[in-house]
Parts: sequence; structure tokens; C-alpha cells
Amino acid sequence: MTIYKIITTDIDIKEVTLLSVEEYQEAKEHIKPICLNWWLRSPGDTDYKAAFVNDDNNYISSEVVIKVLAIRPALVCDFHSKLEIGDMFLLNGFTWTVISDHMALSDIIAEFRGFNDDWKKNKYETSDIKKWLDKWAEKKEILKASPNKHRIRE
Repeated sequence: MTIYKIITTDIDIKEVTLLSVEEYQEAKEHIKPICLNWWLRSPGDTDYKAAFVNDDNNYISSEVVIKVLAIRPALVCDFHSKLEIGDMFLLNGFTWTVISDHMALSDIIAEFRGFNDDWKKNKYETSDIKKWLDKWAEKKEILKASPNKHRIRE
């Protein structure tokens, strides 16, 4: 049985994004499977594909950017606390797991969307998915959040 405790801490959230292939590979052992295909921000193997993680959380491939997959937000953070890799915290109705010394990943999806409506574009910085994620973070006031109570695994 997992036991949780509430601690007081600060988290400075710098950015809301998707994981890159490299970030996923480095943190893979700490990422909870969600049994859905979900987008990464890295380009795929052609100009009209983007990278994704498949539903068993073990395989990275690429898919046509207009296909609808899950969006799993990641936070780029400064953890001014005792939070360690594997710890979880609550923020804006989502449970986040610390997956590196500067990132947390949502344990659930935020939406199902295509990476881009233009099937010839696989660059995250100019993608529809980034525009949607930026609006979602603004609406949820994620970047303004500096939560001070977190439930973490003990």
C-alpha cells in the first residue's frame, strides 16, 4: 500500500509542453502507462509525421500529424522542495509525477487532438497542438500556479 503525506513546498512552472523523444527515453521508467497512444513534441521520420508513444508505453514511432492522439502535458519546473523523481503532486485537477529533476508529467490526458491540421508540418513550435496546449495552460492558469500543498508518496 502506498502512503501519502501533505508537504508545503514551492514549484516554479516555466513552461507547459509535450515530452521530446529524448526526455521520454531518459524518464521512461518513471512514466505511468495510460493505455493510449500519446504525442511527443519531436518530429517523426518524415515531414508529415510526429513522434508518439504507443498504448503499452514502450514503443516510440511516428504517425501522420492529422491523426488524433492523446495530449499528455509536461511541466518544465524548478522544484524548490523535497520533491524527488517518482513523487506526485496535485495541480489544477491533474495528478503530476516528477519524472526528472526539472520535469513533471500529467498522469492523465488533457485532450485528444491532431498534432497539426496541415499534414505537411511536423514542427512542434509552429503546430496546432502547441497553440492548443498554450491556450489550455492559460485557461487553467498553470503558469501562474505555484502550489504550496502537495500530496507525495512516502
